Amino acid sequence: MRAEIVPEFFGTTGDHQIDIQPRIAGVETIELEARDALFPQTPGAPQDTTVVYDAKRTFGVRKIGSYFSDGDLVIENLTTLAADGKTVRNTKDMTITMDHTDNFNSDTDASDLTVYFDEDYLVSGKSVQSKAIFYLLDQDADMNNTDVDGDGNVDLLAHINTNGLRFTIDGGPVKVISFDKQNLLNNQILSHQDFVDALQDSLAALKAAGEVPADTVLKLDPSIPRQTFLDDGTVSSAIPAIVLESQSTTGLKSVGFLWVEDLSGDFNVYGRMAEADPQKCWSWRRRCRAV
Repeated sequence: MRAEIVPEFFGTTGDHQIDIQPRIAGVETIELEARDALFPQTPGAPQDTTVVYDAKRTFGVRKIGSYFSDGDLVIENLTTLAADGKTVRNTKDMTITMDHTDNFNSDTDASDLTVYFDEDYLVSGKSVQSKAIFYLLDQDADMNNTDVDGDGNVDLLAHINTNGLRFTIDGGPVKVISFDKQNLLNNQILSHQDFVDALQDSLAALKAAGEVPADTVLKLDPSIPRQTFLDDGTVSSAIPAIVLESQSTTGLKSVGFLWVEDLSGDFNVYGRMAEADPQKCWSWRRRCRAV
């Protein structure tokens, strides 16, 4: 969100000013252009070019700062609260920006930016509140060292018949993020990163509709891998975790994968699901032949 801002005033002369204090939730990037004040209405009064943005009711922001400002900008009472206005995030999750602001020019006054955090939200070491973890592998591709695109890497998802993830939030109805099954037919989904990348648009649509918290993230985490035994008795490659996480809820729960039932072929897919603790998992194998 980008906004041009000037001091809020009351009275009839315009020289009685108060802070700007909007109510915003779920906007992750806020860029504020502080406008330079005109000459004061009261003769002899100093010119005040400072705009104060009170952020106590700005929730869910990850990046905030000054953008093309001429006037001085003060952001005060900034918190790390998530979009729900309750969940406290780590301070490191916030980024302060200053982009293309006024320097010393004809008015001999550069644009300044000052940011004050509410001291109650200067926190660190706070872990993600909730996550759902998924593991996925084409066992035949791993066993046979399948390299579809010829890049020298084994394509661990070369032949799968799933195009989405199923999960719940706080025990509610099952939600789904998915991609077009055509991607499975034209070799666009070969790696775990391909799978995660293809789901981002669907996740963004759920966030825009307010069906999942605005801070929900889907990512690949190779630091908590899993392995299984393949059909020839060998140990599989390390399977990276596909992680759906949020700091705004404690209720994320993995339900399963979304299966494409009308794909032809012989599929030998391994999957595992977990919640916040990857040691507490349940697994399954899905071998099927569709015609």
